[in-house]
Parts: sequence; C-alpha cells; structure tokens
Amino acid sequence: MADLYNLSSHYWAGNVISLHAATASGHVFATVPLNFVVGNGVNTWEYILDLAEMLVEPVTDCPGSIETVDGDAVHLAAEPCAGDYVFTHRGK
Repeated sequence: MADLYNLSSHYWAGNVISLHAATASGHVFATVPLNFVVGNGVNTWEYILDLAEMLVEPVTDCPGSIETVDGDAVHLAAEPCAGDYVFTHRGK
C-alpha cells in the first residue's frame, strides 16, 4: 500500500536514525530525523532510547538497548549519528 502522504523520512532522507526491531524480520519501527534530535536540546542516545521504548511493548526485567548493526552497544550519553541501529531488550 502506498503512503497517502510524505513521511518525515522523505524530508530528512540520508540524515536519519533508523531503528530496526531485533526480530527475524528486522523491520524498521522508527525513523528519527537527526536534525530533530540535535535541535531539541537533548542530543543523546538516551533520548533516542526513550523514544524507542515508547513504541514497543515493555518486557519485565529486560531493559531496552540500542546497538549498531554489528552488535556494539551505543553509549547513552554520546551524541547520536545517522545510520541503521537495532533495538533489543537485554536479557531476552
């Protein structure tokens, strides 16, 4: 089904953080424009993690984590950069 309107990713192409679900399908469940993150004054991976956790079902005793596609955890206090990342629940 075609989109009925342009998504934000259309306007921010190439300058976004794409979060993939850590499942067999690996579907993108969130696309966050990097300029939005930088401009809102909370330019950290912790902010991106908070956004991601609002979009997925919580898992008791398994906190959320964002990793590079190579499996390296991002540092939550660091500034995010554009690219593809994987959201997972640690301990699951």
